[in-house]
Amino acid sequence: MKNTTRQLLLIPEFQKFITSSSTGRRLMPSGKKVRPGTIQQYQCVYLLLQEFENIQGEPIKITLLNRATLRVLQKEKNYWLRFFKKFSCFLYKNKNCYDQYTGSVFKVIKTFFHYLIIEKALPVGEFYKRFRIPSEKINPVVLSPAQLKYLITNKEFENLLSPSLKRVKDIFVLGSTVALRYQDLMRLKKTNLQKATDATYILLHTQKTNTEIKIPLPDYALDILSRYKNKVAPFLLPRLSSTPHLAQ
Repeated sequence: MKNTTRQLLLIPEFQKFITSSSTGRRLMPSGKKVRPGTIQQYQCVYLLLQEFENIQGEPIKITLLNRATLRVLQKEKNYWLRFFKKFSCFLYKNKNCYDQYTGSVFKVIKTFFHYLIIEKALPVGEFYKRFRIPSEKINPVVLSPAQLKYLITNKEFENLLSPSLKRVKDIFVLGSTVALRYQDLMRLKKTNLQKATDATYILLHTQKTNTEIKIPLPDYALDILSRYKNKVAPFLLPRLSSTPHLAQ
């Protein structure tokens, strides 16, 4: 009997998923557009899948399981189990990712499969639900006031740093001072600054909590911002990627 099982190539379908999300055809469950930061995460996962596929030397295929036999279902189950093991190994060993980032990558892949099932009505199965990464317990590192003061005031230490590490220190010090999430910190623009008679403030609509906040800036924070005043327009700080796989 002729095999009539249809298959889709994952990479082109994932690109369609990104396009649908970025153009607004696909919305979040709340009905709002997918945030630019989330689109960036999708694009990073897309690049990882491309690299993994090139290393494997064969395309990742999704079998459509309409009226599939038990044999076909078992074959597809085993296929995605192997994919999960191999792709996890690729993330851990080739890209030096930790559990938290690896888990976030598979979360995006799960979102992609959910999109295929719910929004595209494609019978691709639910094998993706078995993509589980053990949760990583993270102990936060808390700086003491003395340690933060050291980073702010010790010029001898600062002079030992390379230009890139100086930028990282500046961003870290400012972030510790204003207590903003990384995404909100990187979104700060010159339009977020407001000068008053008593102080200079950061005015911001936070992305996650959806609230307006007003943060007074001490002199050392203003000194940090002045270093990048004419270098990073329209933003207040240099742009740093929070995506670990981009670093080799």
